[in-house]
Amino acid sequence: MMKKAIPPLALWLISGLLGISAVTVEYKPVGSEPAFSVDIPEGWERFIHTEGKHGQVLFYNSRNDKNTYIEIRSIALDSETTTRELMHQLTARLSLRFYFVELQKEEPAPFRPDIHMARWKISDDNKTFLATTAVTHQGKKALMLIAIAPMANFRKQSIFFDNAILSLKFTEGKKQE
Repeated sequence: MMKKAIPPLALWLISGLLGISAVTVEYKPVGSEPAFSVDIPEGWERFIHTEGKHGQVLFYNSRNDKNTYIEIRSIALDSETTTRELMHQLTARLSLRFYFVELQKEEPAPFRPDIHMARWKISDDNKTFLATTAVTHQGKKALMLIAIAPMANFRKQSIFFDNAILSLKFTEGKKQE
């Protein structure tokens, strides 16, 4: 049986009916990393860290579960790379944080052939989480997204995660002064 993806317009209508809204966040580079924009749930806080050729933004809802978050890494690459190489980097990143990492599904993002997605089951300290990851790249720049929630809460958060993935894009933001 084939599952159908929810079109972006349907996500927008559902979020409006449920009182869920998102804000577009524009990331301006500090170093040589690329600028990007992404839609994040309204009211989520952010933590920004930059180092060398990459920037990292962590979005989370401090009023609710701090185990639910979206992390985006913006990377200036030394050379052009493949989607597979970026997926290996994501796997390594998850493996550094969680002791059990299992890939469940991998596919292009619906309606966004430039984004490659994967679903994961991960565990740490007797807690089980589900994660959705996404990578996109152009030339010598890449964006990696990791969205994580506890297994019991993942379904409720997946609309936010899918919206972030479908809205993620490179922008021409100027470097911060």
